[in-house]
Amino acid sequence: MSGSHVNTVFLSFESHSVCMRRWHAGWWETYGANLDRCLWISFDDYKIDPHGVISKIAKFIDCGASEECIARTVESASFGNMRANADQTDKEKAMRGEKFKKNHIRQGLSGAWRKVFTGEQEKVMMEQHEMRCKEFGMPLELFNFN
Repeated sequence: MSGSHVNTVFLSFESHSVCMRRWHAGWWETYGANLDRCLWISFDDYKIDPHGVISKIAKFIDCGASEECIARTVESASFGNMRANADQTDKEKAMRGEKFKKNHIRQGLSGAWRKVFTGEQEKVMMEQHEMRCKEFGMPLELFNFN
């Protein structure tokens, strides 16, 4: 990843013509207005404890999922399975001449930016993060950078 890409995408929080913080803020606002009908789950939470997150979802929707069902769901939602399914779907779309986002499912990692950012870029990103969270009324803790 080039330094200019880091500066234009990550430090500005802009990606694919969407301000990522504004996008999150819309969901955060919806969540806050519908606490009884919405469950906030982060990718980082899922990466840390997929079984716990799937269990939390099952409990929230009150579906009575068994441990076996939860285990199968965790396996189905693994990065390897998701990547394989996406690759197959992309091939099918390509054969039909349909558009698709190439490499949408990339690494299945959280925090890969740490391997690319310089110390100064990380400092600027964190300053921008704090500013954008305040601007959009979101708690800093909503995003796990640890």
